[in-house]
Amino acid sequence: MKHIHQYVRVKLTNSTVYRCMKIGCSHYIRPQFLINKIAECPFCGNDYVVTRELAKRKVLRCNECIVHKDKKVDSVGFLEDIKENSK
Repeated sequence: MKHIHQYVRVKLTNSTVYRCMKIGCSHYIRPQFLINKIAECPFCGNDYVVTRELAKRKVLRCNECIVHKDKKVDSVGFLEDIKENSK
């Protein structure tokens, strides 16, 4: 069964490679061959093209999930929004 891979960086004995995180998949790839490949984001499930910048992360994810994760949520504003919506 073919699928689009979800990659995580792992350290082997003498080198670093990326392996697929999906259950039952034994796919490994060297970092230099990963650039411009299509991968699946493990967080949102969308497909994306791996760039050099994205390949620097331990767990590869799409740009949208990187931006979303890196944003800080204002907890006070968040709590006020919840209180207003519950009325």
